[in-house]
Amino acid sequence: MTPEDEAAEEEAAIDAMLDQAWRDVCEMIEAEEQAITPLPSPNGTGSGDTGLGDTAHHRW
Repeated sequence: MTPEDEAAEEEAAIDAMLDQAWRDVCEMIEAEEQAITPLPSPNGTGSGDTGLGDTAHHRW
C-alpha cells in the first residue's frame, strides 16, 4: 500500500467517524426538541399567550 493509499484510507475513516458523530448530534437535538413542550397558558388557550398583552413588557 502506498503512502497515498494509506492517507486516503485514513481520511475515509475520519470522514466516517465525523459523519456518525454528526448523525448522533442531530438525533440528540431532535430528541431534545421532542422533549420540549410548551407551558399551558393561564387563559386556557394552550397557545402560550399570557393574556397580558403588551403591558407585560413595560415597567410602570
